[in-house]
Amino acid sequence: MRLEPPRYRLSSLFFWMAVLCGLLATMKVVSSEMAFLMTLLVLAVIAHVAGNVIGTQLRHRGDQAMRGSMGKNVRNSHRRRVNPQEFAPTTDLRRRTALGRTMVVMTAAGAVSSFLAGGILLAWANQHQLTAASLILGASALGVIGGLAGYLSSCFFEVLGGAVIQAQRQAGSRRQS
Repeated sequence: MRLEPPRYRLSSLFFWMAVLCGLLATMKVVSSEMAFLMTLLVLAVIAHVAGNVIGTQLRHRGDQAMRGSMGKNVRNSHRRRVNPQEFAPTTDLRRRTALGRTMVVMTAAGAVSSFLAGGILLAWANQHQLTAASLILGASALGVIGGLAGYLSSCFFEVLGGAVIQAQRQAGSRRQS
């Protein structure tokens, strides 16, 4: 199953070339940081559209029946009952649980420690040109990043710990049987 290459008309090629020329002309006028952000935005939109096109094609082809080497419908030719032992055991990862106190504490700890450490490092590194507003803004941004990092790491370790405990429980029950 191969994806077909995209098809373009000449008018769409000229349209996208005009858009590209307009973007390049705009980038010449704005600063280099703004040009970088514009390029990043355009690349993100292109990647999103390309992923959407590929995903739609794959989903459409996934709904069609597979054909074997003899031209038979593969899905219907192997109809048989499936034993429960052929499937992997269900996990607790599908359960939804509320955020625990640990999650809130780790998020707050990450935010506060990043705010303080980031503020101290920003003040130390930029002491000759630092204003109070820039220090507060920079430390706040680092606090948000630290809070996100604390939340993500606590989520990861909570899920990892649950998976390890469940695997140990299942391994113990297999040994006993």
